[in-house]
Amino acid sequence: MKTGFPLAIASLLMVSVVACSGGETPTPTPTSTSTPTPDSSPQQTPETVVTPSQSDAGQDEVILEISSGSEARYLVKEQLARLSLPNDAVGVTQEVEGKLVLGPDGTVRAESSLIRVDLSTLQSDEGRRDNYVRSRTLGTGQYPYTDFVPTTISGLEWPLPSTGEASFSITGDLTIRDVTKEVTWETSAQFSDDRIAGTATTNFTFDEFNLAVPSVAVVLSVENNIRLEIDFVLQKTEA
Repeated sequence: MKTGFPLAIASLLMVSVVACSGGETPTPTPTSTSTPTPDSSPQQTPETVVTPSQSDAGQDEVILEISSGSEARYLVKEQLARLSLPNDAVGVTQEVEGKLVLGPDGTVRAESSLIRVDLSTLQSDEGRRDNYVRSRTLGTGQYPYTDFVPTTISGLEWPLPSTGEASFSITGDLTIRDVTKEVTWETSAQFSDDRIAGTATTNFTFDEFNLAVPSVAVVLSVENNIRLEIDFVLQKTEA
C-alpha cells in the first residue's frame, strides 16, 4: 500500500507537468497574430478608388458664350410691285443671346446649350413689312423668341483650334412659334485663343414651321424659302 501511494503521486505530478507544458505550446500563436500584413492593405485602398478622371470630371468643359457683335437675320426673296426684279427682304436683330457648351470629349451638352433670338426686334427697310411679319407671320406677341438647341457638331476638330479657319455643321432643334424641327446650320468660323467668330446659315420652307406666307397688295410674290443667318461672336471659357 505504501509503495502504490508514491507511484500514484508521481503519476499525478507527471500529468501536471504534461498539462502545464501543453498550456505553453500556444506561445507561438501571438507571433502569427501580430504580423503586420493585415494593417498594410487598408492603407492602399483610397489610392486605388480615386482616379484622376473622376476627380477632374466636369473641369474640361468648354463654354462658348454669345457676346456683343452677334447678329441674326432672315432673308426671303420677294417681288414687289414697284420693282422690276425680285429682291431679298431682310430683317435684322442684334438681340441674340445664349451659349454652346462642349463636354471634355467635344460632344455638345444639349441640356446646357441654347441660342435665343428676340424676333420682336427684327427690322427691315420697310415698317409695313415688319408689322406684318411680327403680327401675322411670327406672332411675336405670343411667341417673341426663336430658340435653337444644338445637339451635334460634325466636321470640327477637337480640341478646338486656337488659330485659323474651319467649316463645319451644327445640327439641333429649332423652335419657331409652337413648332420644333431639326435643322442643320452650315457654319464657317475663325478661331483665336479665347474667341470664335463666324457665320451660320440654314433654310426651310414656310410650311415646315406652319408659317403664313406674307400676302399684301404691294408684294406680287414671295418665294417659299426662308434663309436664316447668324453672324456670331463667341467668347470661349473653360468650366
